[in-house]
Amino acid sequence: MREIDRAVTKKPAAILLNTFDELEQDVLAHLSTVFPPIYTIGPLCALTNHFPSTNVTVMSPGQLVEFAWGLANTKVPFLWIIRPDIVRGETAILPPEFVEQTAARGMMAGWCPQEEVLKHPAFLESVCGGVPVVCWPFFAEQQINTWFACEKWGVGREIGNDVRREQVEAMVRELMVGEEGEGMRTKAAEWRRKAEEAVAPGSGLSYVNFERLVEELI
Repeated sequence: MREIDRAVTKKPAAILLNTFDELEQDVLAHLSTVFPPIYTIGPLCALTNHFPSTNVTVMSPGQLVEFAWGLANTKVPFLWIIRPDIVRGETAILPPEFVEQTAARGMMAGWCPQEEVLKHPAFLESVCGGVPVVCWPFFAEQQINTWFACEKWGVGREIGNDVRREQVEAMVRELMVGEEGEGMRTKAAEWRRKAEEAVAPGSGLSYVNFERLVEELI
């Protein structure tokens, strides 16, 4: 589960979850027996105009190069956001040959408005944005998110820790144009539809839960 906050009032504490019921029914059913009341109010990106990202994966210079050439070898257009501090102890520097080879079909930057580009300020929002994902879990909840994406939701593939450019190329191609990837794109579109239903004004359960929460706090 992702962002969990405890809102304390004169009444019993309420658990706020940035998810929606259909996405994590089994987990919610268990939690509801331990921490009532629970308010599912996600995906938050659909309820608010701004929801900043805090997840940063740090890699080695060699891993950065492997991801770069794997992406280059797919021959597909891409947008790659690379934070300057994404490489451990160093500034992220890409091989000049990579930059030259991908200049006509690649765009790289150190920041972008992620909600507008990919609806991806957090893992949940990428799923609810109808986008299949290549997962490279490192720490915290990333391993759990990867299991859900690949095994439960059917929208992801995982790359091992020892990343290789051939892996990156193969997975990106599969998710974009492959037969298995087509199934993931279809599944991701289904989750997007369900997420939109969850936050529909007046009828969506997350929308209703948000209103109930406001009333509870007032």
